[in-house]
Amino acid sequence: MENKLPFIYRTFFISIVSALSIFIIPIPITIFLLIKHYKLIKEQQILIEPILETYNSIELAKERLEKINVDLDNQEELHTNIIKEFTEEGENEKNSIIEKANQEALDILSSLEESTANLTMKKEELEKLNKEIAKCERIVKQNRSEAMAIKTLKERSSSIKLDTNSITEYIEELINSLNNNELLNSIINLHKNSDNSKQLRSLANGVKKEIKITLDEFSSRYTTKANQTIYNLIVLGLQSEIELIISNLKYGTLNEAKEQVNELIEKYLVIAGKGNQSILPTLTKFLLSIQGFYNELVEIEYKYYVKREREKEEQRLIREQMKQEAEERKALEAERKKIEREESKFTTELQRTNELLKSETDDAKLEQLKARIMELEQQMAELENQKESIATLSNGKAGYVYIISNKGSFGDDVFKIGMTRRLEPQDRIDELGSASVPFKFDVHAFIFSDDAVGLEYTLHQRLTNNRVNKVNYRKEFFRIPINDIEELVEELDPTADFTKTMLALEYNQTLALEQQAS
Repeated sequence: MENKLPFIYRTFFISIVSALSIFIIPIPITIFLLIKHYKLIKEQQILIEPILETYNSIELAKERLEKINVDLDNQEELHTNIIKEFTEEGENEKNSIIEKANQEALDILSSLEESTANLTMKKEELEKLNKEIAKCERIVKQNRSEAMAIKTLKERSSSIKLDTNSITEYIEELINSLNNNELLNSIINLHKNSDNSKQLRSLANGVKKEIKITLDEFSSRYTTKANQTIYNLIVLGLQSEIELIISNLKYGTLNEAKEQVNELIEKYLVIAGKGNQSILPTLTKFLLSIQGFYNELVEIEYKYYVKREREKEEQRLIREQMKQEAEERKALEAERKKIEREESKFTTELQRTNELLKSETDDAKLEQLKARIMELEQQMAELENQKESIATLSNGKAGYVYIISNKGSFGDDVFKIGMTRRLEPQDRIDELGSASVPFKFDVHAFIFSDDAVGLEYTLHQRLTNNRVNKVNYRKEFFRIPINDIEELVEELDPTADFTKTMLALEYNQTLALEQQAS
């Protein structure tokens, strides 16, 4: 700030004046200069103070802004954690409910088996007591003195009957709760993703109908309520665990889910083997009969995930195709501008040559000029044809459908069918064979069409069962004999040229070199 003061008010000047005051300059001048110097500094400080206050306000605002940004970040993180927590809690609650139902079913089965065993023991004891009573009654006719013993035995028998009735009532209550068809059918009829598709829903309903027929068929084979209840418990446990397997199904986990179904059947075979041996053969046959239906339900549900994955692939394919179309339109536009520049040069050259032709009198030069004019006109006609081709290819649908093969990379009878809007379709083929495969592609057909997109789609649809990759539709490779694909091309476009020969020059040359080396 000191450097901005007038020269006479600067410190070094005032110091010089003070030093010289002993000789010539009076002291008042020095004092005047010091006072003026002090006032100027004060004025500058007054001017600087608002600036400093403004600077401090800006710094405080920056600190508040940083704090607000930190708070916003913390709120976003909190929001994400809350969503994640609720999602996990929902999934855990669903699995917990199903697992709890399974455990309760197993507990009821175990309790029922124990009650059945106790009932059998009581019945055996009752039969023994009845035999004793009958024996005593025969003896009482001979010996009245044994009447008291018979009476005692009857009292014991009456007490046992009461216990047996109590157990029977408990079992019947369990049977009534488990013999409810709505309970057995409710789990397998829960909503699934495949229910959103009419076709898959129809397939699933057909399998469910077969399952119900099987359940009813085996249910009729149990004549006692106890055995009927055991059967219903097994069905209840199976249904709930199958539902759990289906609810956890995802794309790519089909084999794992089917393995879980097989393990589930094996588990219930072991449980049945530890229970009532009189119904073991029927239960075993039932479990093996129902196993196939459960696997079918898993496969039908899995088709939904396959369909959804295919839709995702189709969307990716559309996006990739749109990107490729944009690049090709850009290349066509660049080619159009190039042709227009060439056309402008030829037009200028043609005008200049015509002017020379009018003024030239030498016959030899006249002939040269006329030949040059014909050459330029021919070049202009070629440019016009190229412009028309570009205009056609730029309409969004026109282009070339190509059929190519690569014997060295994919073997015989494997063809790639695609579409390009390039003015020179061979450029696209050269790109495909530049680095992605070890050998160059052989071209079997270039088919120009005003609706190349539709022609490509028709070929893909007709050959959909011949796809090498039946999941990712972006992979446009098809396994089909070359004669069949030639017939298809001739059917769709009789004028198209088709080359059957697989030259595979680089591949065959490689084989020859390997044979020479060996």
